[in-house]
Amino acid sequence: MTAKDFDYIIELKNKWIQMAQMVDEKSFNLALFEYLAKETALVLQKHTISNDIPFEVVCLLLAIKDYVYTPAFDSNTKAANEVAYTLCDIDAEFGIYADSITDEPFLAIDLEDASFDLFLSDFSLAPLVEYFEK
Repeated sequence: MTAKDFDYIIELKNKWIQMAQMVDEKSFNLALFEYLAKETALVLQKHTISNDIPFEVVCLLLAIKDYVYTPAFDSNTKAANEVAYTLCDIDAEFGIYADSITDEPFLAIDLEDASFDLFLSDFSLAPLVEYFEK
């Protein structure tokens, strides 16, 4: 891992902390969250091959885990919490998989009665938000 990679991981960690503060202040920004989640998924995919988690990534995972415990107050924050929960789930390989045909990475969100594949190329929480609005 390069120094630039490490600096970027620390930047992402700080953004997760800021995102949690935004939720606490009820000033959540879905577009910012989508960008952060996508960038985080790409970093996790790159730096956690075969469940070897470099110590540099641990602080990022802890910040995501901290975010998971922020209280959801609407369908946007409920969707965001599900994505955050998935991104810090080591046992499920962070929910990041590759399409068997196109090899395109996606985040697999599994809920009790539904599942969603959110492709990173056009990452959007819209399907999840819609699900929680029902």
